[in-house]
Amino acid sequence: MIHPVEPGFASMETRQDKVADSPEKIADAIQQFETLLIEQMLRSMRGSDSDGWMGTEKDSSAESLMEYAEQEFARVIASNGGFGLAKLLSEGLHQ
Repeated sequence: MIHPVEPGFASMETRQDKVADSPEKIADAIQQFETLLIEQMLRSMRGSDSDGWMGTEKDSSAESLMEYAEQEFARVIASNGGFGLAKLLSEGLHQ
């Protein structure tokens, strides 16, 4: 049995969709995507060397610190324009 949709429910759903698809949220999601891409590039450039920091033995705290530094560096790069990917995607979505 199909239940009728309550009046106002559909309009509430469309308002929620509009809020979720606001330009600010889209821009934020695109910037987060570019940040992740840059972070992956930095991580792959560092690679998994057999030696640790400056030839010393590897340890988990140094590895965690390097991962955090890569995350923050990627975030700063992306928030300052990155590789232009966020701008390109944003323009493509707005068309």
